[in-house]
Amino acid sequence: DFTTYTCVRTLRGHEHTISDAKFLPSPYLLMTNNSNNNTSSGGGNGRGMNGISGIGEQKNNSNAMGMDTTQTGSSLLISASRDKSVKFWDLETGFCEHTIHDHSDWVRCIAVREYDGQMMASAGNDNTIFVYSVIPSGSGGGGRDGSGTDSKALKIAQLMGHEQVVESIAFVTSATSTSEITNAASSSSSSSPKKTSFSPTSTSGAKSSKQKHIDKINDYLASGSRDRTVRLWNIKTQSCLGTFTDHDNWVRSVVLHPSGKYIISSGDDRTIRVMDIQSERCLRTISDAHGHFVTSLAMHYSLPILVSGGVDQKVRCWHLD
Repeated sequence: DFTTYTCVRTLRGHEHTISDAKFLPSPYLLMTNNSNNNTSSGGGNGRGMNGISGIGEQKNNSNAMGMDTTQTGSSLLISASRDKSVKFWDLETGFCEHTIHDHSDWVRCIAVREYDGQMMASAGNDNTIFVYSVIPSGSGGGGRDGSGTDSKALKIAQLMGHEQVVESIAFVTSATSTSEITNAASSSSSSSPKKTSFSPTSTSGAKSSKQKHIDKINDYLASGSRDRTVRLWNIKTQSCLGTFTDHDNWVRSVVLHPSGKYIISSGDDRTIRVMDIQSERCLRTISDAHGHFVTSLAMHYSLPILVSGGVDQKVRCWHLD
C-alpha cells in the first residue's frame, strides 16, 4: 500500500524464480469505480481513479486483507516462473485460481491485451509462444461472488518459429477502455444501467476502414528472441506475418506502436530499432542507445514517448517523431 508503505499481501505457490508479472485489466471494474465516483459526487473519502488508497481497504469488491479491485481496475494478477508454469491470482483472496502447464521450460515473459483484458500470451526457453483467451471469474469479471467460477485461460494459439529463447512478447500498445468506461458510468448515473461492450471495435452497422484496421492490429503479437530476430504474428491465423533480422545480438524487448504500423525493439547490440510492418524493413536505428545491453522498453499509449532501460543502470526517455 503506497499510503502506508506496507505489504498488502504475499502470493505463494511458485516453486522457482518468478520471471514476470502483469495485472489483467478488468474494464467492468473500472466502470464500477467511475460509476461510484460519479454518484458520490466527490464526497468524503477523496479517492478516485487517480488515487491508490483503495488498496487494503474494505469496499465493494475487496476484503480487509485484499485489494479494492474497483480501484485497481483488475481482479487478477498473472505470473510466469522458471518452474514452467503461469499462474492466475485472485487479488481479493490471494488464492491461485488457475495454473497453466503448457510450457516445457522456463516461462520468461507474459503479455496481456490491455484494452479489454480478454487475451494473454506467454513465452520462454522452449522457443514457443502460447496465446490464451481469458475467462474471468464470476459475472463480468468482478471476482468471486458465489455465482461464478474461477478464472480460466483457454489456449487459442501456439506460435512456433523462433530458434532460441523468446525474451519478450507484446500486443499492440493501448490503454484499457477508460474513455468508454467513463462514458458508460456517466450514463448510468442518470439512467438505468445498460450492458456495455468495452471492445473499441464494436459498432453498429458496417465498419469503417479505421475500425477494420483496429480489428486487424488487435490480432497482432510481436516477439523478440535470442535468435536475433523480431517477429510479427497474426493470432487468428496463427501465422508469422514478418521476420526482422536487423539486430546483431539477442533481442531483449519489443513493443508494438499504438498505430499498429511499427515494432520497436531493443537488444544486446545496444540499439533501439524501429521496424516498419508494411515494408518489412528497419526504418531507424538508435545506435549506442545505452552504454550496455538495452534490456527493456515501454511506450505511452497516446503520447510519442518511449522509455528504455539497460544494464548501464540508466533509464532514458525518448521523444518519437
